[in-house]
Amino acid sequence: MTQTLTGLRHRKLGALEMSTGETGKLASRRGSKKSFSGSAVDQSRQSRRHPESKQEISIKKVVNAATKKEKGEGADAAPGKPPAAASSASKAATTAKTQPSKSGSSRRKPSAWDTWKYPAYGFGGGVLFLVLTILLYRVMFPYPMIPTKFYSICETGGCAEFSRLIRSSINTALDPCENFYRFVCSNWDSQHNVSMRQLHRDNYVASLATTARGVSAPTKGTRQNLRQKAALLYQSCEAVAHRRRDDTGQFRNLLAQGGLTWPQPPKKESPASENSVSFLEALAYSNFQVGFDPVFTVDLADDVIVSMKPTDIIPDWIHTRGEWKAEDTYDDRLRQVCHHFSGLRSTCEAELEAFASADDQQSKAFTVLFRDDDGPPLNRSQFENATSARPFGDWARVFSRLLNITLEQVGAPATKFHLRDPAFFRALNSALAKFSDESLVVYLAWMTIFHLGPLFSAELSDAIVGSTTSTLAGRVVETRCLIFMEKLLGQAMPAAFVQLNVADEAQEDIRRITKNIDYPLNITLTKFTSNGSEPAHDFSKFTTRPHLFGDIDPFLSVAELELATADVLPEMGDSVLTNYRRTIARTIWIGGCYAPKLDRRNYYRFYDRACRTVVVSPIAATLPIYDEQTSSGLRYGAIGSLVSEALFEAFYDTRDELGPVQRDKLNSARTCIERLIFKVDTVENMEEAFLLFGGSAALWSAYRSEVYLQDRRLPGLEEYSEDMLFFISFCFIQCGGSAMPRDTLCNIPLKSFSYFAETFTCPLGSAMNLGNRCAYV
Repeated sequence: MTQTLTGLRHRKLGALEMSTGETGKLASRRGSKKSFSGSAVDQSRQSRRHPESKQEISIKKVVNAATKKEKGEGADAAPGKPPAAASSASKAATTAKTQPSKSGSSRRKPSAWDTWKYPAYGFGGGVLFLVLTILLYRVMFPYPMIPTKFYSICETGGCAEFSRLIRSSINTALDPCENFYRFVCSNWDSQHNVSMRQLHRDNYVASLATTARGVSAPTKGTRQNLRQKAALLYQSCEAVAHRRRDDTGQFRNLLAQGGLTWPQPPKKESPASENSVSFLEALAYSNFQVGFDPVFTVDLADDVIVSMKPTDIIPDWIHTRGEWKAEDTYDDRLRQVCHHFSGLRSTCEAELEAFASADDQQSKAFTVLFRDDDGPPLNRSQFENATSARPFGDWARVFSRLLNITLEQVGAPATKFHLRDPAFFRALNSALAKFSDESLVVYLAWMTIFHLGPLFSAELSDAIVGSTTSTLAGRVVETRCLIFMEKLLGQAMPAAFVQLNVADEAQEDIRRITKNIDYPLNITLTKFTSNGSEPAHDFSKFTTRPHLFGDIDPFLSVAELELATADVLPEMGDSVLTNYRRTIARTIWIGGCYAPKLDRRNYYRFYDRACRTVVVSPIAATLPIYDEQTSSGLRYGAIGSLVSEALFEAFYDTRDELGPVQRDKLNSARTCIERLIFKVDTVENMEEAFLLFGGSAALWSAYRSEVYLQDRRLPGLEEYSEDMLFFISFCFIQCGGSAMPRDTLCNIPLKSFSYFAETFTCPLGSAMNLGNRCAYV
């Protein structure tokens, strides 16, 4: 038994030696310098990665114990220690070495972030997409108004000047929600007796006059260019106004050649002579030789319609005559004109007495001009057919003759003809039957002197227009001469003096503003005209070509005008009457539409019916109406409001083409606007207030689409946002002065504008936020 155990022990030790030898060989082959204990640690690490079976672990333990016994390690540590104790120690060591594997296993467990991070990423991306979508929507559709927390200050020269004007006019002690006009214009009205527009116009006229005075005549033998011709015409007019020249004699001879004498009728060659000038002959002479007709004017409405309407010459005279009589200056003024014009002081007294009596009867006969006439317009065939034209009689023939000549001049193949205010022509026909030709010829001569005389003589100007104070005399002369030039030169006038002085960038910016307003207005009006039975009217055809004042077809450019006027406009000299007659004789008709005239009621802009386009005058390209360097709120509020008014006028002018439902809506909106006016006002102001109201929504849409979220404020007025400045500039250009406040044009459109109440936070029920707003769409 002992031998058997001894043999078994030897076999096991042999196996262990073989295993140890193989392990040593393997370590030597790998070049490892580590001890066997290091190899054991490696194996322990491998065991953590690749867990072994319990049998393999037991064999390793036995091997390690035998190795320690042979080396004497076990005897030194614990002599006589039994195998069971050694086995327990080995187990404890193995447990201690494998303890770190538990902590490593705990770090590999997934955390809450590992579990939820991907859903969190998805949620955050969804929120970001939603925020970007909202911002993009607000940029593309900036309604309702988004208040801005941060703003910038406009530091340009234009903003500084506009800030100065506003601060001198605005009254911050007043509540804008009670009377916005008083809030904006009360200080202006207390300091000026003229409107802001009138003062602006006077300054503009002065600048044009200065430009005209600075142009020199070309050297001898050199042809005059467009600017020189216009400037010399102005200088000849100003020479008369300043009494450096008097063309009364030439003017008297010009009228006498056509039988137009005053205050006495033309003298007959003999008592039996019946060759005296008839009134119709005198009228034709005045129209084509003198270039003046106090009776009617022919207007080319479009390519096929010609309208004939009364002029304002006779109504103006009747009004002036009433003022002279009220001031007890009527006889004295007639006497002054007679003494200077006729040169026969001895006969003026008796002849004026006879003229005054006839003038009184004829003026009363013409007061029908001020009455409403509901009769239908007369067509061309009624004029050309003497039978159907009764009771017009001879008027039909002379009108037809004048009309045909006019049509030849303008080159229009007119197929339709309308006569406006036929009551006026019935009054003329009654006068022709009631009064003699001689008295009517004298009356026509007086109308010509009354209208043209102040241009050719300072003495006649003082007698007819009246003398002015020294501070205003220069402005009166400048305005009179420039208006005279505009009527005479037409489109050549603004092209010669103004277009070259306005920067191309400003012209382009004004056109851009006009198109920005025109786009939403056309969409709104096109939808407004549509109904279930009729297609919508596309009103873009009326306003597709907004212009500044003559640079794109159908307007002529400066270069084209130079070529057109090279042969048409005559060479200008020192005599204003000679220049006038030469120009009239050439029958100027320079192609294209005409810019606004200084004598128009609204000389900043107008809708040209013939060219079907909105024309912006160059006078509007200066402060406070416009400056390229100001903010969008100021530009849209000022010049933009004028443009939107004209664009809506283009639509309103075509209201007869609408169906009955749409016409009723427009009429109801106009009636609503008129009811908001709590005082007696002029018809012109009431109409302009309605036009401003009609274009206000498109104006605001165009403005907000440009500014996005920006807020540029004025220095010294930082408490007013750009939206507030939009409405302030809208109202500021309407300031009328102490003589005639224009609160109707400011308050009435804004009362029906919800964004105004939102901008100034006007409480419901306040004067500017009554709640019941007018609307047409």
